[in-house]
Amino acid sequence: MSKRMPIKHIKYRHIQVSQLTMQRRLAEFDESIFQIMTDKSKFVRRRPGEEYRPDCIVPTVKHATYIIVWSMINVRGAGRLRIEQGIVKQDKLKKILEE
Repeated sequence: MSKRMPIKHIKYRHIQVSQLTMQRRLAEFDESIFQIMTDKSKFVRRRPGEEYRPDCIVPTVKHATYIIVWSMINVRGAGRLRIEQGIVKQDKLKKILEE
């Protein structure tokens, strides 16, 4: 073993420890958006006289409902699962991140 090897090893270990320390500080946030009912139009083919039969009617909504699911994960484990309905604006987002 050369004289430079222990010095290189110490530098390498220092880099590994600093990377591990940084990973412990970092947190990954993830969000997923789910749409409950679609607001897109659908084409339904009917025969004459079938306009109002219940099996020929497709349920629709004017404005779809969105649900946003938030979570956080870091070295210590997963955070709380947070469910929000509708669009999250800036002030609501700040509240979520502060909690």
